[in-house]
Amino acid sequence: MEEEIKEAKRKYVRMFFEAQIMTQELKRGNDNLDKQGHVYLYPESTLGMSDLTPYQTLTYIKYQSSDPNEETFKKKVEENSPGIQSYFSVNSEGQLVLATVETTVVSVTSKTDGDLFSNTNNSTTYKVTEVPIDYKSMISQYATPMSFFLELGMVTRNPEFLAAVVELVKSKTNIQLTVLNTTTEDVTTQTDISTEHIRGRRTVSGGGRTVVVPYASDKTTTTTTTTTKKTVTPTVRVTSVDTWICSQKITYSKIPGTPIEDDYTIDQPSDPEKSLSSDTTKIESVSWTTREPSTVHTSSRRDTYDSGIASDYVDNTDEFIKLFDVEYKIPNSKEKRTAGAYLKTDAELFFELLSQNPETQGMEIVMRYIMQKYDTTRDYGADDFNFNMFNPGSFSTIDGIYGSSIEDKFWYALKRMGYTAEAIAGAMGNVYCESSFRPTALNSSSGAYGLAQWMGGRRTALQNYAASKGKTEEDEDCQIEFLIAEITGSGDAASYATRRTAGGKGANYYTYNDWVNASDEKQAAIAYCWFYETPSTADTKTSQVLAEEKKRSDEATRYYELYKNKGEGGITSDSDDKSVKCYYTASNGRKFTILNQNTISNWGDKCNRAADAIIASGYSGETPSQLISARNNTPGDYFGVIAGNSYWNKYGLKVTKTDNDLNLANYQEDLRNQLVSGGYAIIWLNNNSSTYYGKSGTKWTSKFHWIAIIDYKYENGKEQMAVADWRGITWVGLDEFTTNGVRHMVFVNEK
Repeated sequence: MEEEIKEAKRKYVRMFFEAQIMTQELKRGNDNLDKQGHVYLYPESTLGMSDLTPYQTLTYIKYQSSDPNEETFKKKVEENSPGIQSYFSVNSEGQLVLATVETTVVSVTSKTDGDLFSNTNNSTTYKVTEVPIDYKSMISQYATPMSFFLELGMVTRNPEFLAAVVELVKSKTNIQLTVLNTTTEDVTTQTDISTEHIRGRRTVSGGGRTVVVPYASDKTTTTTTTTTKKTVTPTVRVTSVDTWICSQKITYSKIPGTPIEDDYTIDQPSDPEKSLSSDTTKIESVSWTTREPSTVHTSSRRDTYDSGIASDYVDNTDEFIKLFDVEYKIPNSKEKRTAGAYLKTDAELFFELLSQNPETQGMEIVMRYIMQKYDTTRDYGADDFNFNMFNPGSFSTIDGIYGSSIEDKFWYALKRMGYTAEAIAGAMGNVYCESSFRPTALNSSSGAYGLAQWMGGRRTALQNYAASKGKTEEDEDCQIEFLIAEITGSGDAASYATRRTAGGKGANYYTYNDWVNASDEKQAAIAYCWFYETPSTADTKTSQVLAEEKKRSDEATRYYELYKNKGEGGITSDSDDKSVKCYYTASNGRKFTILNQNTISNWGDKCNRAADAIIASGYSGETPSQLISARNNTPGDYFGVIAGNSYWNKYGLKVTKTDNDLNLANYQEDLRNQLVSGGYAIIWLNNNSSTYYGKSGTKWTSKFHWIAIIDYKYENGKEQMAVADWRGITWVGLDEFTTNGVRHMVFVNEK
């Protein structure tokens, strides 16, 4: 019997594993083996087609092999095979692997005056670059992990019900990914005109005598060289989803690029003119070549895809709910039971299990919604459920890059890495001079692109990194990540970028350390210009070089003055939990849970406790219900806002100042010092029990109200603070509450 029980457990674990694979693994062939998933990868040529079959997918090929004769993806990359974009692979890290193909066609046509025909030579070369893509992050919300079935089983205690759920998940999973290609075509046509001059003397015989006569020849040759470089970079998008939870289709359209054209000339050196000797009887010849300036015409075009139009979601959960009331036989028993009754009884336990497991946290709100549909007699906390949590566009993001402008993002990204304000301002002065902080800035002459004007292999590497994130090269977050990787050799883009540590020579030689350790922003700008941009190989500073350095250092000073006192502010993220208004990650990296007291049972008038719990949440991994419970069970004074030491001690915090330590009539300086030092404040607003408006015009309360202040920033010459309450996060000036409203104030700091 014991062995039978073990085998039964193994059976169900295998079933759960198979269901997980179905929802997150790529289909690698046309068979129906359970080890393959139902995630299908299609070429862009199938866009708009309906009823796609696995036979229309890209062809899977093994990534690499110990057999040198076996055809593999790695081998095709090494061979620069132009047909590689008909294939895909999966590497040892489980990443989808595609390839960028760069095709360069050079056509050279020459014609010399007097010749009947021109001479044309053509050559074509290919360069293939591997692109690993974390496709699983794009479909993470659609996956059903093993742990979901295990947690569902803990609550329902009904193995046959679980088996039915597994079969539903396996049969109701079809995720279509499509490879959309971004095509960049750069055409450069250069015309060179050169004339070969020949002067000489030769003998001519006739009439019984031989004489020396001069001769001359001028032959002009026109050579036209056309270089066409076409780069096709793959980007993966979710185009159709059909799961047991929901269905949706996303339609993408090709956006033809508008050619950007430019004309310019390049001076070409001519040989010095040569002369014959003064001896008119000497047989001799001389030659030299003169060259006209080359004329160059460039054209750059980039075809890409739009962001997609998504259809409305179709709710597919009814089939799952139908299983709740089916009676399933319990193994080793004559008893039959339904799963629904157990789910009703232990719903909160089930939600708690889901929320505590990182793999199933996203399933909590889904199951709350499902239970709300199944049992309308109770409130399961999912009245405002929105299927937008499954929006594919939100799954492929660059972590850690935030700000209200590109300059902000650049500043904050480097600031968090520990660089000085002087070094960052120096870099910003350079980026401004390169691209004016425009991620789509393009130099039509050179093809240089983006914030740092990447070109050639560096631009291709940027494109490949962006593709690996499900983005395209114009994505500003990708560009900042890539630039950081070139500077530091670290970060998500490190495997795509080549670190730049030194550049220039002679008087223009600077290193990474020269930039990092610069004493002021002007020196930092000059050092960054040479170690990173390296605009010239000259070993002395010409007047042109000095002018360029001054331009960049002046811009660095402008950014230094703008940003030197700038706080980071933070980022707000949405919540699917009705008791949480939002989550807020502050500039110190702490993530706070902003409780929505108005939707929490019996908490409508407990803004004081909500303010405490919001601050405590930044120092705790507790769920909203645990935070609420902890605060409910802790007594305090000031109407309960200063919780006992046992409460704050639990989170490594302490109350440092109260009314007795503060001048409430002129609180602003104390509050500034508190926030700048990294502390927090809790304020009671009460305008003599009447409606209270802050200086910003915000209506804060009709009577009285406690709020928490959890962040500070200096932006556009103004100090601002982040107020947290049932509204979410409201940024206001430090003087928001100066008009007759602050009745109590409490400062809280880390121990």
